[in-house]
Amino acid sequence: MVQEVVFRGISLFVKRDDLFLLESNGELGLSGNKARKLHHYLTADLSEISRIVSYGSAQSNMLYSLSCLARLRGWRLDFYADHIADDLVKNPRGNYAAAIANGAQIHSVGELARANQQSLCDYVEKNKVGGSSTLYIPEGGRSAFAELGLKELAAEINAWVVENEISNPKIILPSGTGTSALYLQKHLPFDVLTCACVGSADYLRQQFLKLSEELEHHPTMLFPPADSEGNAKKYHFGKCYPEFYAIWQELEQETGICFELLYDPQGWICLTEYVRQKTSEGKVLDESLIYIHQGGILGNESMLPRYRRLIS
Repeated sequence: MVQEVVFRGISLFVKRDDLFLLESNGELGLSGNKARKLHHYLTADLSEISRIVSYGSAQSNMLYSLSCLARLRGWRLDFYADHIADDLVKNPRGNYAAAIANGAQIHSVGELARANQQSLCDYVEKNKVGGSSTLYIPEGGRSAFAELGLKELAAEINAWVVENEISNPKIILPSGTGTSALYLQKHLPFDVLTCACVGSADYLRQQFLKLSEELEHHPTMLFPPADSEGNAKKYHFGKCYPEFYAIWQELEQETGICFELLYDPQGWICLTEYVRQKTSEGKVLDESLIYIHQGGILGNESMLPRYRRLIS
């Protein structure tokens, strides 16, 4: 589904991939961006697998999606996090609570990793992955296996663009590992624009290179507005910013769509800055912008209390 909206006077389209659902044996469980990334694992012949190992944030959308995959395929999920906040353990909510309900085993190993002078990634790869019955999925689903589902998404978008005779389309989506943006760029004949939500732009470019050394597959980078010194503002992943909450509220009021609070606010801030630059000095925007809503709003359950404390 593609929805036409107007936000801050900008006419654009929203690809409602948050409404995309995958099912297995008639049972729904995977949705949105993570359903695209994990499509291969839901449909491939993996009869030898009995366990998934992965890592990341204890409140991540990927944690919940992996728990759905494990439940649908009858596998055990061992998910490793740097830490789990005491409040979350005492009052489970959002992705963490839903993953536990699906049977996920969530382990806090940050102190052990640091004691061994290892990153969380290295610690998990060296100490927790092993045996032919274990399926290892890197943080955020960054893997060549994610290409299958994202190639299908690219085909859907391209078919809609052709059918509706959309002129000069540009795809916009925020990135964590950059997996979705890169594979969309690889399979679309027009530009994909993205912004780095986890780490710097240089970090995101490094993630692109891990998936493809072909530079034509790398999306175009967007940036937030510059500060008083002319430098693009830097946002720290997972930190609450008043402007994030403000634009999130404004989006729902103007478009009627609920977005998630971790990635989408920065995505929309960068989108509006991109339009501002393109239309400076009275220029007319000659592009058709298509923003991809990747889902993940279950995570708002844990983000909203933090924002309410921030603004109270």
